Amino acid sequence: MNCETAQSLLFRERVPLASFSTLRIGGTAHVLATPNSVDDFISVRRFANQRGLPIYVIGKGSNLLIDDGLIKAVVCRFGADFSYARITGDVVTAGAAMPMPKLAKICMHHGASGYEWMAGVPGTVGAAVAINAGTHDGCIRDQLLTATVMARNGSISCKPVSDLQLRYRGSRILDTGACVLEATFRLTTSACPAAIRETMRAYMAERQRKFPLGLANCGSVFKRPDAGEGPYCGQLIEAAGLKALQRGDAEISERHANFIVNRGHASADDVRWLVDTMRDRVFQATGVLLERELRYLPHDHKPAFA
Repeated sequence: MNCETAQSLLFRERVPLASFSTLRIGGTAHVLATPNSVDDFISVRRFANQRGLPIYVIGKGSNLLIDDGLIKAVVCRFGADFSYARITGDVVTAGAAMPMPKLAKICMHHGASGYEWMAGVPGTVGAAVAINAGTHDGCIRDQLLTATVMARNGSISCKPVSDLQLRYRGSRILDTGACVLEATFRLTTSACPAAIRETMRAYMAERQRKFPLGLANCGSVFKRPDAGEGPYCGQLIEAAGLKALQRGDAEISERHANFIVNRGHASADDVRWLVDTMRDRVFQATGVLLERELRYLPHDHKPAFA
């Protein structure tokens, strides 16, 4: 492969981004980069710096609202070669692009419990570590050992979980604009794979029952108050009479009020209007000020590199 061909595979210009979000909303990336190695990622950094463009790294695009119009940046999504898992003794190392449901299945086959909650979470390991993704059954921090991150200045280091300052849906990684390249997790064999499989199936069935998974959606719009210990957002939003409220093709789900669904051609402006309405009406009714879990691109994203 010559350099010109490699460059064309790594960078694409004017790429529509709606298909890179589970909401199926989004404008156009000035440049989309798909690195398949750390060297590729370094090339992306060099490319962006030479052109004065910020870099925004995304995963599967769940909990992500991409602006309409042109995103004047390099939007970076790790390629398939970052979707790997290596097992060494009682540790599994996963690349940033590894889907969490796939990691859960690998752990299941080795009799390692504690990963069942990942089975229905449509995200990648890199993004999940950055936001300490989780459900009421567990979170990334529970099993994480280390994360290899690239800082905004381009330096790469392997950080123990204690250095990552993981909190409810956040971390030092997110705060500083660093990027996860891979992560290691404990793989302690403690259960029968068949029993773990049944737990995963039950978990998936519960998600199918509770959430509007048949429609394009953004996952949870708001974080549960009080660092995950307060009232459920869906109950607060429903009590405010907002279920099924619609603007354009964006709608607060009738099945779960903390989800917004795209019924066809919703815009980012439609979704933001609903989000603001949900927050304001819940505050007026209860005095609880909800904090967004849904992240806006580019507004909420600290560029991976300046």
